[in-house]
Amino acid sequence: MVRKDALWKGIIDNLAIDFIAFFFPEIHAQIDNTQQVDSLDKELAAMQPQSDSKLRHADKLLRAVLKDGNETWILIHVEVQGYTDPQFTMRMFQSYYRILDKYGKPPVALAIYTDRSLSSHLSQYHSTHYQTTINYKFQTFSIISHQPDDLRKSGNPFGFILEIARRALDPYDDDNAIINSKLEMIRYYLTQGLDKKKFRYLIDFIKYYLRFENQNSSTIFEDKLNEIHLNQKTMGIREAILYDMKEQGREEGLEQGREQGRKAEMQKVILRAYHRGLSLPEIAELVELPEKEIRLILNAHNLLEENN
Repeated sequence: MVRKDALWKGIIDNLAIDFIAFFFPEIHAQIDNTQQVDSLDKELAAMQPQSDSKLRHADKLLRAVLKDGNETWILIHVEVQGYTDPQFTMRMFQSYYRILDKYGKPPVALAIYTDRSLSSHLSQYHSTHYQTTINYKFQTFSIISHQPDDLRKSGNPFGFILEIARRALDPYDDDNAIINSKLEMIRYYLTQGLDKKKFRYLIDFIKYYLRFENQNSSTIFEDKLNEIHLNQKTMGIREAILYDMKEQGREEGLEQGREQGRKAEMQKVILRAYHRGLSLPEIAELVELPEKEIRLILNAHNLLEENN
């Protein structure tokens, strides 16, 4: 399945201006709209120490140019899937002082908590050693503390993203209830006058973030999307999704640089994509092979015979 940290990173990039408008309206009012908001993920990764932790996080660093010509840095940390990280507040502080040291400007910091455990949603790092005390506070946003309808009423596309994440925390009786929830959100977003690109970003996030128990439910959901005349082709955060799937293939230790290893990797990525509900054209785009070859590989694993 597509990792949620990859989805968060992708959607913050795609909706950077809307993200800033939702969380930092004062900064948004000062932004020079003729300048692009830059994502400095590589620079942030280079500043952070390597961790052996298997916990999933989505760390982002955005740089925006203001109307007066100055620049501002926004540090975002998304705590994904409800993991409790005892080192989290220290990592926030470390990122803060490393950005300050590198750029000479303090970042505005935000932590987004996506789980239900309010007791672990901390907002400060505190350290005392003899007569030296550090107390670093940062802004937080706990999705579980907000009602979905209130997030929707913001009218902000990133508010809609937060609504989707909030509804993912609700209990559902079955996949049919999840399908209905997804379709209700999509029908509402259709009425909001969003441009086509932003609307497709929302569709991607809904498709991959709010998950089904049964794989067949994805097909039912896609069919219902057709009924309301939606374009099924994914865009926007798709780049993050495809990158994440390729990276997982590398993490499995598949041999690189040898023909046999490349073929084995390709087949595993194709099968993984198929079982996640991607269509044949989407898989063909992912692995850069003709759709005919994708079909042959899936048939060899007895996955498409019923459709032939």
